[in-house]
Amino acid sequence: FVGTPEHIRERIEVYEAAGLDLLLLQMSPQAEEMDRFAAQVIEPMRARAKEPA
Repeated sequence: FVGTPEHIRERIEVYEAAGLDLLLLQMSPQAEEMDRFAAQVIEPMRARAKEPA
């Protein structure tokens, strides 16, 4: 995925809606980029999933 964190979240949600339940990522430098991905993409998605519908 390439783009802003918001754009990446939107793309992941499209795949998730289509039934994707596993996402493999490769980043470099791995530790720093995975930390950034977790903070900017995953955590906001988790927070939104916890919101009442």
